[in-house]
Amino acid sequence: MPGDSDLYQELQKLRSRRGVDRTGLSRHLGPEIRRLSGLLGGEKDPRVRAAVETMLRSLAADLSPDLRQAAMLAFALERDYRFPTLDERAQSLAGLQNISSRTARRRMDDALTAMVAAAEDAPEPPDGDRADKSGWRVSALRSLFRLDTETPELYEMRTIVANREIDEIVVRIGLPDPPDGVGELR
Repeated sequence: MPGDSDLYQELQKLRSRRGVDRTGLSRHLGPEIRRLSGLLGGEKDPRVRAAVETMLRSLAADLSPDLRQAAMLAFALERDYRFPTLDERAQSLAGLQNISSRTARRRMDDALTAMVAAAEDAPEPPDGDRADKSGWRVSALRSLFRLDTETPELYEMRTIVANREIDEIVVRIGLPDPPDGVGELR
């Protein structure tokens, strides 16, 4: 039963107070939320927040529009509704959906139950991320696409973070097949 699961308890605790908008979010996450978010530990707060928000949005993606809106407000995922308490967010939901505040709270509970059920049906995330296996990850990618040159040029600048001692980094870059009548890409 979803209400008895560890994930249900963790999500219920997460949506309280400021939801995902709280300071030191990482300290308020349980092991199930960390696992579903792909967090390994030691990530900075912005990365933790982004991972948790992505996970919550994906769990709510297939909900009906009213429940999806309830989930977004319950966890303070919508910037305009990042109120300090769950009750204030429930009041906002009540106003948006033209329902009573008690019904809004029940709708938030229904959304939470549906999200837990969605998580149980979701495939298991892979053990660790690719950075864990390769020893490095791209932390920033900047691209410059120039059209003011004789031929268009694309430059990519990557900031790479190593998780362990590494000797070389292998990056695959592919180019699409050129259309007929166009010179070869290089």
